[in-house]
Amino acid sequence: MLKQNINILIVEDNALDARLIKEYLLDNKGVYYNISHTESLTDAFKVLQNSNIDIILLDLSLPDSAWPITLHRIVDSSPHIPVIVLTGFDDEERALSSIQKGAQDYLIKNDLTPTLLTRTVRHAMERHRLKMLFEEASANVKESEHRLRNIINTNPDGMVVVNNSGIVRFVNPAMEKLLDTKKESLVGRSFDYWYCLRESTDSMDGELNIERDGKSLYIEVRTSPIKWAEEDACLITFRDITARRYAERRMRLAAKVMESTLDGIFITDKDFLIIEINRAFTDITGFAYSEVKGKMMDSMAAGDYEVSRYREIMANVRETGFYQGEVWNRRKSGEVYAAWLTISTIKDDGGRAVNYAGVFTDITQRKLVEEHLKKMAHYDVLTGLPNRTLFNDRLEHAIAESIRDHGKLALLFIDLDRFKPINDTLGHDIGDIVLTEIADRIKRCVRGSDTVARLGGDEFAVILEDLTNEHDAVAVAAKILEAIGRPLYPQGHECSVGASIGISIYPEHGLTAHDLLKNADIAMYAVKESGRNGYRVYQG
Repeated sequence: MLKQNINILIVEDNALDARLIKEYLLDNKGVYYNISHTESLTDAFKVLQNSNIDIILLDLSLPDSAWPITLHRIVDSSPHIPVIVLTGFDDEERALSSIQKGAQDYLIKNDLTPTLLTRTVRHAMERHRLKMLFEEASANVKESEHRLRNIINTNPDGMVVVNNSGIVRFVNPAMEKLLDTKKESLVGRSFDYWYCLRESTDSMDGELNIERDGKSLYIEVRTSPIKWAEEDACLITFRDITARRYAERRMRLAAKVMESTLDGIFITDKDFLIIEINRAFTDITGFAYSEVKGKMMDSMAAGDYEVSRYREIMANVRETGFYQGEVWNRRKSGEVYAAWLTISTIKDDGGRAVNYAGVFTDITQRKLVEEHLKKMAHYDVLTGLPNRTLFNDRLEHAIAESIRDHGKLALLFIDLDRFKPINDTLGHDIGDIVLTEIADRIKRCVRGSDTVARLGGDEFAVILEDLTNEHDAVAVAAKILEAIGRPLYPQGHECSVGASIGISIYPEHGLTAHDLLKNADIAMYAVKESGRNGYRVYQG
């Protein structure tokens, strides 16, 4: 039975990795881990000399030692303590060599999860305990066989005892389940897997791939020499690692997808500190991994306001597990950009949040296009003035404001006189220059809060808000008429136009936008009929 208080020595010179390992261990329920940590092999030996250590988590590359000397020295100095290798090298040959040199398991740091780490610690200690029991039992053949039978029968891994001739002497229930067969069909017969092992590797420790019910199973194999019924034999342990292999395959596939996607991706720990990014992250932000590793997620924010928004986002993700929306970030160059950000929660087997994954897309160009399309939908392309659609919206809004404040507003409908001959004689390019200049002259005659719009062709309109009386509107109309009437010199051509201006006042001449526009149009046509180049207030 595995003890509930376990003394663990972590030998790791990377502080961030050591902290992550501690968090994974301390996050486990049901078992208390008393953790010691050193950053060098020299300090590790001091701890081993002065403390009762149950298991060692060992990095192979240390300031005062490197692979393979590190593992060799630890195993030789403390053969009674199980060792798990924790490394950044995903190297099958190195992993196999580590097992052969005495390590109980070989774990890749980037693949590490709390469940995998704690499970591996339990299994390593249990295997080591079995090894110690086997060695002790071998001193007495009769006693050892009885004890071995009990140990093997209750072990969750498949176990087979094979003599040196390859004949099966004993099979445990877990092995029957693994091979989906009865022990009677195996005991006393030649064990096929024995010969596969002897041909595949000198140590007979390794991995087998077997077929069962049309499915491919990955089996981790370990061998130990033992005495069985007074003859030399071998205890072969078979562990089904199919789920682990498929998980590793999925992780490798996910890593490839992460690196190939054009979206920026970052992974944080449970405190929102960045622990991983993909290539697109650097392409979008300009920041390399070394520049963001260990920093808060809000370090990307563009300014104090966005930092506070990120804090709100993080709080929301903790509560709901998800966020999606627009944020503003700053690149390494200082350039601000818009991003569409999605944050999801990564949970362990117990449903607890252990990491957060962020995916973001640079939408700056899309927003510029949207703004351009929005402007095209509401503004006149030639003059940049509001078009008829936006003018109607603003007139409706102005009427609503006047109703609320019990105020007045005026609508000026302006139709240019003598403009058509300019288009006919000088061409539309010159005509466009004239329209642009007229638009600027009208804008200079009104306040910044007033609206000047081009309704189409040579028709313009002005909304004057917060008027005291209609005389204010008449004064503006006179000013506009004078400004329009001044000579123009488009590309060296001298020309002049006039204007007929109709005026309607809210609420006297209409309570709706339609009525005000209709009555201003009537007043404008009255000016046309009376000789053009003037202004008139609607006479109802």
